[in-house]
Amino acid sequence: MDQGNAIHDELAGQCPSCYGFGAVGAPCLTPSCAARELHCVPAADVYVAETGVDPLIGRLIDRYLIVAVIGSGGFGRVYRAVELPIGMRVALKVAHLEGASPAETATLLARFEQEASALAALNHPNIVRLLRYGSFGVNPYLVMELVPGDRTLAQLLTESADGRRALTRRDVANVLFPLLDALGAAHAHGFVHRDVKPENIMLQPLPSGPPLLRLLDFGLARPVAMRSRASRPMGTPLYMAPEQLSGGAIGPWTDLYAVGVITCELIFGTPPFNGETEHVWRQKLDPKHDPVAGAASAPPEIATFLRQALAVDPTERFREAEEMRAALAVALGAFVGASDAAATPRRAPAEHRGAPTREARPVAWPIGELANHPAARDDDPRLLVDEADWFEGDATDDEEDAWFDSVDAASDTRDV
Repeated sequence: MDQGNAIHDELAGQCPSCYGFGAVGAPCLTPSCAARELHCVPAADVYVAETGVDPLIGRLIDRYLIVAVIGSGGFGRVYRAVELPIGMRVALKVAHLEGASPAETATLLARFEQEASALAALNHPNIVRLLRYGSFGVNPYLVMELVPGDRTLAQLLTESADGRRALTRRDVANVLFPLLDALGAAHAHGFVHRDVKPENIMLQPLPSGPPLLRLLDFGLARPVAMRSRASRPMGTPLYMAPEQLSGGAIGPWTDLYAVGVITCELIFGTPPFNGETEHVWRQKLDPKHDPVAGAASAPPEIATFLRQALAVDPTERFREAEEMRAALAVALGAFVGASDAAATPRRAPAEHRGAPTREARPVAWPIGELANHPAARDDDPRLLVDEADWFEGDATDDEEDAWFDSVDAASDTRDV
């Protein structure tokens, strides 16, 4: 190695505060930076580090050097970090308990431990891997593999709504089959995700072929055996099942309901529910509401599949991911020979809440393609889900309290 390259390697990092040069991971010797225990981060990360916003940028947590913020939640953040000395990039999720009440601290610690337990029990190509669980002072943290590409299913749906990409039946299959495989693995190990949504599904690019789906964020996961009603709804309103709103038993059918909502978005370009949060909740709890009423031109197999997936009564839904997978293969096969415009889409109103508003667009189904999508998993691409805002759904506490008040007030006149 010549002297020029040696100097370049030695100065490959910069302090995220004073921008002084040094080796990646080396302490910054500037007095003010040394007092804050800052270290040099990779130079490419310096100008996206948000040092003034987050005091952990440039800090070491055990052997993990924090270099940038990926996302934020109510009581914590997800960071991009570098494991020293090997240089592997990871995602590091830290709960910030400073200022939290004793009750909030206990709840947050329980969620972190539950998420760590769920991820530690799961070893599946479509689920992000847990690498370490520890604590930084009073703050717990999770170290997980960092999914490259930073691309979610929500972004794909937005591109489709904007007309930048027409989704094909193969696109739909490449999302839903691996997603069901991931959920089936979680359910088989006794965990319900409870927050399945496009923002929690990442699409990892591969050198060739479709992306690898990765399911992330088990922050709201709970053992299947725990079926008591939560103190308030947990999740994202648009994708929450009726039993999450009414305090019913939670199980695999709860996650599969969310898959039904995502299926509508993939096929019709719009979710099956729209309006303000409370209106969406009332639609979900109304057994007379037909979630596919606006898709009259869809093949009956698709309509039947979606009505079962989105049934208000959990006993009328798919009970296992494998059952839903088999029914989906039949439903998608019904599009063989259909025109490219698979269904007459409905438009999501601009005021829709609970998920990004996406203009409705039909799926382009290539005629004759994928006549029978294989139920075998060997040819399936894999998908992943991730979410940084992991602690709460989109509804505020006041909205949730108002909803339960309205349910209680109406309990004498109708069955909720």
